Amino acid sequence: MWFPPSFFDLPPPSRTMDPDLSLQEKGEWMRHGLKVVLAGLLLVLSTEGAWAQIVNTQPLLDKSEKKGFAAEFTGTMDWRTGNTTLIQLGGNLFLTGKFRRNRIISSSSIEWGMKNDVNFLNSMFTHLRHQYKITSWLTSEVFGQVSKNQFMRVNLRVLGGVGPRFEIVNTDPFRLAVGVAYMFEHEEVDTADSNTNDTHQTHRMSSYLSVSWKLDENLSVGSSTFFQPAVTNFQDYRVANDESLTVSVTDHLAVSLSFQLWYDSRAPASVESLDTVTLGKLTVGF
Repeated sequence: MWFPPSFFDLPPPSRTMDPDLSLQEKGEWMRHGLKVVLAGLLLVLSTEGAWAQIVNTQPLLDKSEKKGFAAEFTGTMDWRTGNTTLIQLGGNLFLTGKFRRNRIISSSSIEWGMKNDVNFLNSMFTHLRHQYKITSWLTSEVFGQVSKNQFMRVNLRVLGGVGPRFEIVNTDPFRLAVGVAYMFEHEEVDTADSNTNDTHQTHRMSSYLSVSWKLDENLSVGSSTFFQPAVTNFQDYRVANDESLTVSVTDHLAVSLSFQLWYDSRAPASVESLDTVTLGKLTVGF
């Protein structure tokens, strides 16, 4: 999930609403109320979809250039009773630190769910990335990741990569970046007809296009698309896309609505190649 540079820019009104407020202060209260209503609508509009193995940390890199450390926690919950008994929990912890030309990013996530006493969701990942800013438009990236997803039959996926990132447009309201990396992947997949794992080692190219647009002080949209073909066989490829809308509510609280797509041209047996998910998220940052 992408969080824009303006994520925590707009604080709530500093005074309580009363008849003696000026027109400007009343307008400030109206804008703040509109944010809260829109935030609620985004959460209500979030729908349940297929939970794809999308590990999209690239939008997280598009945060502000402030030095020091920052942290964000995002949580999701779906609890239902009656005709369907369901509980679904998810959480993401994002940490970043910037000093001089270096930036370190850590993103970890876990998802778990039970439906009618049957476990239907069980996945996790942790990602670590280091960036070194060479020029205003060129950055080197080194990254590593460990993940698993029980219901996509991925018992273990370990990968690492290195490559450049190019800042094509880098203005306050609009940013566009392109990245290309070499990536080595080790994957252990649960086979459908035995108790053993099918192990693969694959050399891949990992390329991405990342766009962010600040529509106003508290509303931003973002888009990231990844393409990861095998170096020796371009028919073995993966595509991931993340589209997001984020609204800041206070200095430390925001909600997001995102649509994610994941396609694997060579998915494991009995696993669909295409997964999509639409999510409403609540994020706390400091």
